[in-house]
Amino acid sequence: MNVNFALKNEKGAALLLTLFIIVFVSIVGAGLLNTTFYGKKNNVKAIEEQVEFYKLEAALDLLLHEMAAFTIEDGVLMYHDGENILYPVLDEEGNEIPIIKSGPYYYIETGQPLDVTYEIAGQKIQVIITYEPNNIEGFNQYYYNLVALFPDGQFERSLELTVRVPDQDEFIQIPPPPPGHVGSPQPPVFPGNPGDRIIYINSEDVHRNQTAWKNIISSTGSTIQNFINYYGLDPLQAIDNWNGVPIHDINKVRYYDEINASGNAVTIAIPEGYLTYANKVNITGCGNGNVTISGVLIALEVEISGQCTYHLGGGIIAEVFTLKGNAATLSIDDNGGFKDDGGAGEYIPSLPHETPPITSDDYNWGSKIDPAITNMETNRK
Repeated sequence: MNVNFALKNEKGAALLLTLFIIVFVSIVGAGLLNTTFYGKKNNVKAIEEQVEFYKLEAALDLLLHEMAAFTIEDGVLMYHDGENILYPVLDEEGNEIPIIKSGPYYYIETGQPLDVTYEIAGQKIQVIITYEPNNIEGFNQYYYNLVALFPDGQFERSLELTVRVPDQDEFIQIPPPPPGHVGSPQPPVFPGNPGDRIIYINSEDVHRNQTAWKNIISSTGSTIQNFINYYGLDPLQAIDNWNGVPIHDINKVRYYDEINASGNAVTIAIPEGYLTYANKVNITGCGNGNVTISGVLIALEVEISGQCTYHLGGGIIAEVFTLKGNAATLSIDDNGGFKDDGGAGEYIPSLPHETPPITSDDYNWGSKIDPAITNMETNRK
């Protein structure tokens, strides 16, 4: 009996131990399985979050690239004399010079979109730009905050940066015209042709035998008013008459209503370095005298007839030029005629403006990100 009871007790103990081991192993196994599953789940979630992170960063990079590569033509360069906006700056071909604005500063300054959406790997990502201007002396700058986010995601990626550009405007400063100048403030371009000696505007009538005169007279497609504007003349001052007596004074530009010469030993002289404007020039003869034009003569009407000797060292501009008869003799200065700037016979025009040279920095306005103050961070929503 005792032996059987002992055996039974041993079998019961072994059974309990076995059951305990089975339960323990089951619990441990279940825990290990749960830990493995939870770890795998966390790994999947971490990978998904990392993918989201890279997508958000890619969206920021795309917008930054767009802002850095941004360029637009916005306005044209203009001359300004300190008081008035005058006229556009022209290139060598006579075309207006557009202002080219580029980079992230001008992306904002010219009103580009502040809320953009990109699709990356099948997901839409929104990028929102907010900014705050904060100008300092000599510079214009923006503080930017770019935020990339999924419409239903848990994360957002933000970027803070500053963009700074120097003060610039579309005006090229030039000095005002000289005192007393009238007419167009446009950049000075001589309306005639360099080398011309006598320029007529509307008509010319030169006697057929006056070959020497015919060889030096030419027409232009311009108007007498263009020449008046170019030289900055004021025809309203042409009220006096000059009857063959040369007048020398400190005024390099002289005005007359009429210049008349008739009779013996009459001498008319326009000295070197002078310009004379007249509504009408009428020379019917000067006998043993002569007419010397060493400067510039501009007139609405020039009529020459009778016996006279002419020496032309400068240049003549006339709306109507008439030479009657064949008694007028002519000598010319080989170095005479109009120069590129409209000067002739040592007369140098007082042009309205000295224009400064233009460089590419005047019309290429760029902007860059200041990397020293860039901050990036990722936040949960």
